[in-house]
Amino acid sequence: MTLGEGYVDGKITVENAHIYDFLDLATRIMRRIGSLPLSLMAENLSRVVRYIQQFNFTQHARRNVAHHYDLSRQLFELFLDIDRQYSCTYFDRPDDDIETAQINKKRHIAAKLLLANGQCVLNIGCGWGGLGLYLAKKLDLHVTGITLSEEQHAVANERALNEPMAGRATFDLRDYP
Repeated sequence: MTLGEGYVDGKITVENAHIYDFLDLATRIMRRIGSLPLSLMAENLSRVVRYIQQFNFTQHARRNVAHHYDLSRQLFELFLDIDRQYSCTYFDRPDDDIETAQINKKRHIAAKLLLANGQCVLNIGCGWGGLGLYLAKKLDLHVTGITLSEEQHAVANERALNEPMAGRATFDLRDYP
């Protein structure tokens, strides 16, 4: 990072060669260093440390989810669609708005899963219930959504109560096994 910034800022120059020649040389040197036994040991140790640091212990999972998702509803309403879909959209046409693109995404997911009437769907990490509610409304499915977010759980259940699906979409506050 420092090397690149130094080059861009003009603090590092390559004389009698092109920047690509310098990068080629640096890459070859790094490859050689990376194959040395001490380098390989350091890389393996780094992987183990990273795994330990990133391991999501069950007792920490709820806290991690709360830190990210249990914020005010108004905050998420500022940048999410009306269904509060958090993941990417699916634009069929360049003039699709966010609402249309999110519906396209849900329709696309349902089609790819080859869902048929009467099936049961487990929606792990169900968010605010948008996909589960869509599937329960559009298809004769029973959807169980699970989340660790208290806020998402509350919103999903409030929304399910206001839908005429006779309990086909339920949302639980729990971790998946």
